Amino acid sequence: MDYRAEYVGWYAGKLLSRNRARVRHVFSNTVYLDVEGDLMVITRKTLKAPMNIGVGVGPPFYQVVKPGEAVSLSSKSIGGRRIRIDLDGVEMYEDMPRELKPDLKQVADKLLRGAFMLSLLYQVSGNNPMLFSTPFKAFLEDVVKPLASRMRIRRSALQGLLGYGEGFTPSGDDILTGFLPTLRYLSGPEIMIPENVLLSSTTWASGMLLKYAQEGLLDEGLTGFLKSIQIGDGELMLDNLLAIARRGHTSGLEIATGAILAASIIHERIHRQGVLRKILGKLIS
Repeated sequence: MDYRAEYVGWYAGKLLSRNRARVRHVFSNTVYLDVEGDLMVITRKTLKAPMNIGVGVGPPFYQVVKPGEAVSLSSKSIGGRRIRIDLDGVEMYEDMPRELKPDLKQVADKLLRGAFMLSLLYQVSGNNPMLFSTPFKAFLEDVVKPLASRMRIRRSALQGLLGYGEGFTPSGDDILTGFLPTLRYLSGPEIMIPENVLLSSTTWASGMLLKYAQEGLLDEGLTGFLKSIQIGDGELMLDNLLAIARRGHTSGLEIATGAILAASIIHERIHRQGVLRKILGKLIS
């Protein structure tokens, strides 16, 4: 089966030079490749990301690719026994967030509106229990509130969320995927979970996605969310937050929750106006 790529993320483009990969996971619209320990994602999902290669319509991937299958890589194409993806002349996706001082005061009211919208989406999804779980409550007490007060936290305090919850990417990982890069790119503390801890605490694919996120390899939804805050555009921030929240069944909701909590922490550290307390009240009510 032949596919034509729609874009190649810049990091995926670097991995192509390694020539070979092995299929780790296959779903209808996504294939996860292990490229000598790095992750490359072939996907039909709409949000572009540095480690992704986007493709157009076609049969479900599980009909043409199997876990464990060897795949050849080159700058021109990706090939397996029953699949070929043409990369020749395809545009490169290179967008990344910048580390700039945020203009959070301009978007405080939109952060509150965003938290309210997320709470409604949680109710529709039926996934509210995550927000009332013991690991999430511990995360609020041991990470979110101390950081808002400019206190240091124990690195191990983040580990209670790793691997917690159901799904291909567990809910706790998704929250951290939104939380850690938002802290970093809104001029907050740069907190990194060591790779060996990630990969020993959750699934390989989820751990790699979280590793990339904390290093700044973000999809265009999170990148757009950060950039809109940095320029003080609250409406654009809400648009990007909702684009994130619509990802997957609940993964996007949890990534958006992590991002909005981190943004609220930075607002609290700078302005001391109680925005974090209000956001928690809207999320957990």
